Amino acid sequence: MQSAPDEFKSDIGTPHKLMLARLRYEIKQRDMLMEVKATAKTRRDELRLAKRKRIERLEKIDGHLQGFIKSVKLLDRSLAANGSGAQDETMGDESKPRHDGADERKDTKPSRSSRGSSSRVGTPRA
Repeated sequence: MQSAPDEFKSDIGTPHKLMLARLRYEIKQRDMLMEVKATAKTRRDELRLAKRKRIERLEKIDGHLQGFIKSVKLLDRSLAANGSGAQDETMGDESKPRHDGADERKDTKPSRSSRGSSSRVGTPRA
């Protein structure tokens, strides 16, 4: 009751009137807190909706990027199959696409014909 406005402190001569004033003040505080709670819930719902929209947008963009990456890989394979390696040498280092090393790792595997010439000469093959 000490932090209550003067309107609740006036006319509290009897314990009964003091209790009524305290109850009115508590009701007013609860109403105020309910408004704050409703505002917070509304804000929370708006933020959740905005987050959901952003996630959906990012997922859509991710799908487009995955399709773009597949297209670029397909184009890269078809260009490599057509022998575009001679053009890369004449263009210089700046125009060469940068690779992550995946293509080089594929070429380091031994071919089937070189398997037979191992140092294990008398061991049966599986």
